[in-house]
Amino acid sequence: MKRFYRSLCVFLIALAVVFACCSCTEKQVEIERITLNVTTKTLVSGESYQLVAKAYPENASQEFTWTSSNTSYVTVSETGLIKGKNTGNDTSSGIKVTATSKSDPTKKKACTIYVEVAPPATFTVSKTGMLTAGPGQDASTSAVISWHAATPDSVLEYTTYEDTGYAAKTTQECPGTISTADFADTATHYRCRVVLTGLTPDTSYRYRIVNGTSTTQEGYFRTAGSDTTFQFMWLSDLHTPKGSSSYVSRVSELINFANAKDGVDLDFCLFTGDMVNKGQIYKHWNYWSDSGLMRNMTYAFLSGNHDYYPYGTKDRNSNAYFKDVAAYPYNNTQASTAVLDSNYWFIWNRVMFVCVDNFTSEGATTRTQSGSSVSAQVAWVRAVVNANAGNFDYLVYAQHLPFFINDEPCSYGQYSDWRALFDELKVDFALSSDEHAYTRTKPLKNNAAVALTDGKVTDGTVYVTSFETEGSKVDTPTNKASASAKYAAYYGGGGVAGVYFTVTPEEMTLHLIGANGTEYDTVTVLKKTR
Repeated sequence: MKRFYRSLCVFLIALAVVFACCSCTEKQVEIERITLNVTTKTLVSGESYQLVAKAYPENASQEFTWTSSNTSYVTVSETGLIKGKNTGNDTSSGIKVTATSKSDPTKKKACTIYVEVAPPATFTVSKTGMLTAGPGQDASTSAVISWHAATPDSVLEYTTYEDTGYAAKTTQECPGTISTADFADTATHYRCRVVLTGLTPDTSYRYRIVNGTSTTQEGYFRTAGSDTTFQFMWLSDLHTPKGSSSYVSRVSELINFANAKDGVDLDFCLFTGDMVNKGQIYKHWNYWSDSGLMRNMTYAFLSGNHDYYPYGTKDRNSNAYFKDVAAYPYNNTQASTAVLDSNYWFIWNRVMFVCVDNFTSEGATTRTQSGSSVSAQVAWVRAVVNANAGNFDYLVYAQHLPFFINDEPCSYGQYSDWRALFDELKVDFALSSDEHAYTRTKPLKNNAAVALTDGKVTDGTVYVTSFETEGSKVDTPTNKASASAKYAAYYGGGGVAGVYFTVTPEEMTLHLIGANGTEYDTVTVLKKTR
């Protein structure tokens, strides 16, 4: 009997082992295909939609991993909830959101997502805003004050900085005109612009706008002096708003870094384009106004590609939005082509600045839209510079599109079209933006590097492409230029940083500053014989 029970126990144990082994070797159901509830979907920016994946046969694993081919425009959660984040860039080819089986990664299914920009909410100008001081043609005795008002008959009041009570104020009425710029958010307003003349050189002023019973906060500007000693900031590419209005803080931070340097007290800021993300949306410009940045000093703005954009695309539209907002001298006397009226020049302490809206020529050559030719722009720059011979010691040319990307000339920045003129006119600095990466060339003449004299530039033009100012923090630039680089003396890659210039009667120096105000690059140009 004992032997029987022993045999039975052995049999039962063996049977249990067999069942266990059968269980262990049971195959998982093979996935044949995956389906989605939709295979194409169009979202409006900010809109969400739940994608649902299903594996077949139905008893197969129903666990999936979700991915987006471009999270800048479409995000997807672990459960397949998608959200459009488009800011108006071209997504005509669609963004792929894919469900992949966790048990068999070779089995997947994608949905093509198209994102449309949400129409901007209608905006009504209810108060005086966009208060801006720009340079006058002769910045030592003139300035341009620009603003928007909800009603006509605004009054500009200005006085010296020390006159805090406006006891000796000067008033100037400005009835304004209804803006004809076709803002997508229909911001109806009166456009006001006053050119102040007869100002005292090297003097700080305060100003404000009175409209009916309301008075704006004060703004401040400074006139140029009679000698050549001064400092100015150079920044670009803020693209407000793109996710956060805090980006304007980078402009303020970089200006403060420069002003903290020994002997630096910035006179104005040169901003070379892309003030906003979409020029046709008034509220994008309004970030500048509401931030108060423009009230603190003179800004010399020029137009970038984003300042031209309609709200829904990256196509070219009009410079009407830039002209509606920016304060600059209307001193283009050769406005015979479509948008040359957004080109201008000014002289500050014997430095001549020529600010070119090169989307006239770029639009004509690459976007088949109306615009002036490069040759027309070259002729205009030559004319205004030669007309001012003897009135300046340094010459700075500024445009938005880059002359150089890394160590290569940029075709759409049209270096090859401009370099002969810059050699002829002895341009000291040719400033450009758009690439969001810093490149500073060796001094160039006849398309070749010119040797330095005691570490300083005595001949040729230094071409500089700026960092952007859009970002969550100021970055630490790293020089990526090789010793064998033909053009680039410093290639700093992308990031957020800025440049300020110090100018004396003998020399003009560029200073690149990044995180904590640390200086990363510098180059000095000595005054040329003209």
